Amino acid sequence: MILAALLAIAAQPEPPEQERLQDLERQIEERERSALAIRERTAEMEGVLNRLREQLVSTASALRAAETRATELEADLQNIETREAVALEELDQRALELSQVLAALQNLERSKPPALVVAPEDAQR
Repeated sequence: MILAALLAIAAQPEPPEQERLQDLERQIEERERSALAIRERTAEMEGVLNRLREQLVSTASALRAAETRATELEADLQNIETREAVALEELDQRALELSQVLAALQNLERSKPPALVVAPEDAQR
């Protein structure tokens, strides 16, 4: 029994070593809490990162759709401009034809014999 008591006393660390052991245990606990906090923060950041990735994909998709629509609108605008040019050309052509018809009608008007020279009997022939 005495031997067991002596061994128990010998097994106990001296006070400075016991304080050092307690300090080390506190440091381990603090580091474990710190590691847990870091893991929790990492999980939060992963959630934020996933939401940002989803937003990025959504924005890229919307941008792609807008670019496609802009390309379609540019093609439509080009078609409209082409049709406008053709319509203006046709309008110019019709204006030229109408001016030629008007000139011909004016020539006919000028070449009619005066009404005083024509006798009513001549008009029936």
